[in-house]
Amino acid sequence: MFPPEPESRRPSDGPQHERLDELQRRSRELRKRLEHAQDRARRALGAARDRRLVRGAGPPASAAPAAAAGPVVLVVDDEPLVRELLARCLALGPYRVLQAASGEEALALLGITPGVAAVVTDTWMPEGMSGVELIRRIRARWPTLPLLRISGVHESAFYADPPPEDVPFLAKPFSPADLLRAVGALAPAAPPADGSSP
Repeated sequence: MFPPEPESRRPSDGPQHERLDELQRRSRELRKRLEHAQDRARRALGAARDRRLVRGAGPPASAAPAAAAGPVVLVVDDEPLVRELLARCLALGPYRVLQAASGEEALALLGITPGVAAVVTDTWMPEGMSGVELIRRIRARWPTLPLLRISGVHESAFYADPPPEDVPFLAKPFSPADLLRAVGALAPAAPPADGSSP
């Protein structure tokens, strides 16, 4: 599911290299935990869908009128499977979901999409713009737009730029209920009445 991590060059032994080895070991463990969480989320989403159909509860949330009128949440993650799982989890609630595979795409969507209620972004995106830089740019242009950062990497040493501590954080792995609760604390119950841009 995830590409193998590149081998780190170790010119000599010492405390710094031991620290790097420890961080890489933790990163591998977090990736494994995320893979297990993704499997659990897929099973939970499938079971929830089956229960709705068995009870005759009507169409999936993504097609229900309530979802069509709900707040718009932008999800940013460079992993396609993770991004799709996040979108499906949010679709279980009252949200319409936009997806972006990079920080650049997220900024472009925000520039053309009125009424975005919140942004959920992965912090650890090693290719292209990082989640930290994306948060900085969003704050510069849309300072009141609610933000939620998510990551399976908790060590600030992994980041060239430390993540902002005042942005709400949800650690991977998490359940769909955890995500809905965190986004619900940020996004309004209904989209902005004036339809204004973020």
